[in-house]
Amino acid sequence: MQKMLQALYEALQATKAKYVIIGGVAASIYGEARTTRDVDVVILTGSRNIEILLKSLLKSGFRFALEKTIRKLKSGSAVNIPFTKGLSVDLRMAQYGIDYSALETRQRILLFDLPFFICAPEELIVYKLARFSPLDEEDIQGLLRVQGSGLSTRQVKQIARELSEEIDDPAILERWRNIRRRFAGS
Repeated sequence: MQKMLQALYEALQATKAKYVIIGGVAASIYGEARTTRDVDVVILTGSRNIEILLKSLLKSGFRFALEKTIRKLKSGSAVNIPFTKGLSVDLRMAQYGIDYSALETRQRILLFDLPFFICAPEELIVYKLARFSPLDEEDIQGLLRVQGSGLSTRQVKQIARELSEEIDDPAILERWRNIRRRFAGS
């Protein structure tokens, strides 16, 4: 993981692109530590910088088809970029309100002595509510336990409402209500 993060860091620095790490890495920092084999990144940059970023990743040992990956990213799709030994980066362009908010409220942390930007815990919860696998639900519960009263549940609800409306998925807000009820009852 350390080698992959070093390569990712260098590629991000080469482009000076604005980015934010979401997903399991951020969940382990803010919540309960767990193993993850990927790093989820949302990036805000132009087409030229995407090409620079991807070429830098290729030179660093990531394995993927450059042109196909560029096309997918430009079309708004997320891409999985394999490294080695089952490690990978999941990358996508910022496209939703929550992405732009996360890019503005991101926080700088050190991972293996490298400075990275991760999303705030409130936005992380909403990202997890949108995806909502069993692991995402566990991450949310861990975030609630560890963050406690330091977490703005009002902000989570607001971000969840905005994303629910933006992508026309009322289940996101309903999931938050259900988790809050269950968590309050435990």
